[in-house]
Amino acid sequence: MLRPIPELIEGMKLPNLEDPEQLLSPKNLVMDEPITGINTACTGIGWFGRQWYPRCCFAGSPPGYLHRDQVTKEESMGLIWKDHVLRAKQFKIPSFDCRFNNGASPGLALPYLKGDESITLFNLTLAGTITFHLPNEIPRIMMDIGRGENTLSPVLQTVCIRTRQMQVDLVWRGVHEYRQSSGFRK
Repeated sequence: MLRPIPELIEGMKLPNLEDPEQLLSPKNLVMDEPITGINTACTGIGWFGRQWYPRCCFAGSPPGYLHRDQVTKEESMGLIWKDHVLRAKQFKIPSFDCRFNNGASPGLALPYLKGDESITLFNLTLAGTITFHLPNEIPRIMMDIGRGENTLSPVLQTVCIRTRQMQVDLVWRGVHEYRQSSGFRK
C-alpha cells in the first residue's frame, strides 16, 4: 500500500492547471493501490490520448483496473455512461462512439456547437482576456460514393484555438449511412 510520504511529494512536478472543484493534495495525488483507479480526474487544455480514461471507453474498451461496481469521478460528472464497466462486460455499450475521436480534455469536450458561439479565454495569454466569436458560416458537405451526390448535415466537431498564432481551426464532419445492397455482383 502506498502512502503520501512528504519526502516523495515535496518538489514533485505538478500540472499547471487543476480543477478548482477538485484541487490536488497529497491525499489525492497518491493512490493507495493503482488497481482501485484514479483519485483525481484529469484537467487541462492539452490533447487527451486515445488510451486515456474515459476516452478509451468510447471504443468499447474500459481500463482493466476499474471494478464493475466502481463509480468513477468521470462517471459521476456525466462524462461517461453510468455502470459503463459492468455494461461493457455484458457488451451493452457501443463498440464505437464518435466521442472517441474527440481529443479534448474531458472538461473541454462540449455538446455540439453551432459555429456562432462567443469564446472568452481568461489568463491563457499575456494579453489576459481574449474574446471572439466563432464564424457562423456552415460549410456545405457533399459525398458521392458512386450512387450520386448526397448532401450531408455538417456538425462542428473540433474547435482548436492556437493563442500564440491568434488563430482558430474549425473541423466540421458529416455522416453518411452506407446501406450495402444485398446480393453479390457477378
